[in-house]
Amino acid sequence: MLSDVDILEKIESGDLRIENFADHCLTPVGYDLRVGKHGWSMADEIQRVIIEEIECIAIQPHQTALIETYETVGLSKKLGATINSKVTRVISEGFADISTTVDPGWEGDLLVKMHNESNRTLHLCYQEPFCTICFYEMRTEAKRNHGHPPERSDITRQLEKLAREVQERRKQERRPWHDPKVAFLGAASIVLLLLWASVLVYRYFRPSEGISSLIQASSGLVALFISVLLLWRAIIGLDFGQIIGKARLRLAL
Repeated sequence: MLSDVDILEKIESGDLRIENFADHCLTPVGYDLRVGKHGWSMADEIQRVIIEEIECIAIQPHQTALIETYETVGLSKKLGATINSKVTRVISEGFADISTTVDPGWEGDLLVKMHNESNRTLHLCYQEPFCTICFYEMRTEAKRNHGHPPERSDITRQLEKLAREVQERRKQERRPWHDPKVAFLGAASIVLLLLWASVLVYRYFRPSEGISSLIQASSGLVALFISVLLLWRAIIGLDFGQIIGKARLRLAL
């Protein structure tokens, strides 16, 4: 394991590169990585978060976030590294332990998973130290490549794809008429509106008397009421079952 003195020597020799290096982040056994510009919220829906703009990312209880590091790290084939938790983050705040490796030859920023094990919302703020990277010198230079693209762009692309799918789902929810069932309800409401209109036209131009007039007027009102409800459901996605359930709950309370 490299000490603080060793780390500075390796930076000087070119075997180790830490872009955005800050002297106060250097520790006796490693370097404290800081929260970078971007992160990913892995709560109910995957969402990219620009931490630099909102200052802090909120991690809900028992939820996970992926944090890009502010520093960019470069290792020669002679060095490897591990990323470990900061004790204050685990004991005092409630984050889960971190334990992952960085292969020799790595180049780029790092993506670190932070899981909130507590029952309260935790925050990670921009450029705040949140984990420690420890460096190790290999007895022999590594020959194999780590096999991953720089900065794990493969994971980033996958997350972006999932985030786009979430956004598309939200668009579909805002436009419920794209659902075949909702489209059918819309068509049915139009038919009922036409039926209601035809009843009114018939009633206006061919007036009848007695019970026949009452039946015509009642059927017209019923058709109008049902058509309005169906059209409302088709346009805004009104959930009648949910409304009835809420009404029952309120009566029970």
